[in-house]
Amino acid sequence: MARILLIDDEPNILCILSNLLQSDGHSIAGTLRGDKAKQYLRSEEHLDLMVTDLRMWPVDGMNLIKAAREIRPSMPVVIISAHITPEVEEEAAKLGVEGILRKPWSVDEFLTKVREVLQQATTNVTT
Repeated sequence: MARILLIDDEPNILCILSNLLQSDGHSIAGTLRGDKAKQYLRSEEHLDLMVTDLRMWPVDGMNLIKAAREIRPSMPVVIISAHITPEVEEEAAKLGVEGILRKPWSVDEFLTKVREVLQQATTNVTT
């Protein structure tokens, strides 16, 4: 179905999310580091969606989203983080982030959000 760039600095979360998305039929480019994600943004031929945590090192999620907007301006983004604040929501809105999920989330919430964002992106391309 979709090629998804997945970034989370917690190995267990990255593994769980990768497995969930693969079980849902998606192809995953996953990494624990924001700097590696930037490399994927530049080098991967096709990416349909980026799902990222916020608090990571050496490149945090917001800086990664800013880079994604420069490199792939039309690629949708979903934030997954335990550190969602009104300020984060405001900055995310300014950057055009299509979805935000606060950890902990349920499997259904996560997959539903990914499906919604991908469907919206497909709808925007075809209209």
